[in-house]
Amino acid sequence: MNPREILHRYANGERNFSKSNWQGIDLSDSHLSQVILYRSALAYSYLVRTTLTESNLRGADLFKADLMEANLRGSDLTGACFVLSHLAGADLAETTLMRANLSRANLNRADLSGADLIEALLAEVHMSEANLTGADLGSANLCWANLTRATLRWADLRRAMLYSARLHHVDLRGADLTDANLRCADLSRAVLQEANLQGASLRGADLSLADLGQANLSGAELEDANLTQAGFRAANLSRADLRRAQLNGADLSEADLQGADLGEADLRFAILHDTNLEGANLQSTLLPSKVTLAVPLEDDPIWDIQPQVLGERP
Repeated sequence: MNPREILHRYANGERNFSKSNWQGIDLSDSHLSQVILYRSALAYSYLVRTTLTESNLRGADLFKADLMEANLRGSDLTGACFVLSHLAGADLAETTLMRANLSRANLNRADLSGADLIEALLAEVHMSEANLTGADLGSANLCWANLTRATLRWADLRRAMLYSARLHHVDLRGADLTDANLRCADLSRAVLQEANLQGASLRGADLSLADLGQANLSGAELEDANLTQAGFRAANLSRADLRRAQLNGADLSEADLQGADLGEADLRFAILHDTNLEGANLQSTLLPSKVTLAVPLEDDPIWDIQPQVLGERP
């Protein structure tokens, strides 16, 4: 089927092209909204700036397809294959991409706001500056993904796999990362204000200069994490595992660290104004020279210590 025949049939009102073989076809700049391409073959196709709004592409094969700046807003892409596809600048807002395979696809600057990406495979995907505001990425696989400067405000990332993902300068304000795997991820300079990271694993992650003000990190795993100069003002770090974490220069003002494990952590030059360390493990912890705690560990609320083991007076 050639492009002219397809467009002619579409113009005559035909919409159902299920299980068609459009492999390698060039329909760039075409208007094909509300088309049905269920389980169709579109590998290597050219759909640059093509309009496919509110279409059905469930189970379609779009391997290495070029959909740069295409409009797929509101389409059903459940289980579709976009491996190595080019979707830079595409409009995928409010689409359903549940269990879709977008591994190593280029989604830089794409709009995926409100998209359903539950259990989607996004390993090694390129999503720099993408808009994922309010997107549902529950249990999605984003290992080694590049999300530099992406917007994920209020996104649902519960139980998502983000191992070694690049999240530098990402906006995750209000996002839900409960039980997410962020081990070895780069979250430097990320904004995580009011985000929920309860039970999340951030072992070996880089959160240097990140803003986690009022975030919930209760029970989070932060062993060996780089938290240098990170902001934790009024954050909940109760029962968090911070063993050997680098908190040099971090702002922990009014933070709740009740029952947290700070064994061998480095808090030199950290701000601990009105910080709650009640019941925290501070064995071999390095602390700043001046400490003001919400729950004093000694009779006087302000006391001097050398950057050595907590509790040893000079």
